[in-house]
Amino acid sequence: MMAPILEELKEQYKGTFEVVFIDVWKNPGAGAQYGIKLIPTQIFYDATGKELFRHEGFFSKEDILAKWKELGVDLSASGAAAPAFEQLTAAAFLSGEEEATGRSWVKAFTGRDAAVAERAASGGSFLALDSLAQKEMSHRCGFCDRACYPQDAAEVIVEGAMHTWGCCSHCALGVAARTGNDIEVREKDRLTKQPVVCSPK
Repeated sequence: MMAPILEELKEQYKGTFEVVFIDVWKNPGAGAQYGIKLIPTQIFYDATGKELFRHEGFFSKEDILAKWKELGVDLSASGAAAPAFEQLTAAAFLSGEEEATGRSWVKAFTGRDAAVAERAASGGSFLALDSLAQKEMSHRCGFCDRACYPQDAAEVIVEGAMHTWGCCSHCALGVAARTGNDIEVREKDRLTKQPVVCSPK
């Protein structure tokens, strides 16, 4: 898993740091020489050969670069090109509901003309960005705080009085653990879509 990462680093950061791969199966003496106890092990040295850092196990390219940066190595000097990123901003949003399932849907468009054409074909209502954000965040899981849709979530009633949501059955049970109170959980069976009620009574 690390071989292609090391090859990439060797090419991209030539002149910034040197990457050397030693196969301790082919060269068992190196394992003892470098004190290798686990494969893979990554050892970071400064220019004088002093060990700066050692890591055992898989180490991603991002982690390796972050460690060099933490050790004070200027990675910008390598000339490695940063990946290009362009952020697209949606110009229009359509919102609607599937007739068969009752599930909400949202579609984003970069141009208003495309949104108007889609609305003529599929229906739906135009939404402003702030309204969309409000709609998306209107129901939150009472355990993990994730945004959820009531159609897909479990309704959780705490001590017969407080109502909240569980984005999944596990989070619904987590509400009981967090509050220390009895709960009632109402949700649809994932296969049959029949309503299911779990109650302490």
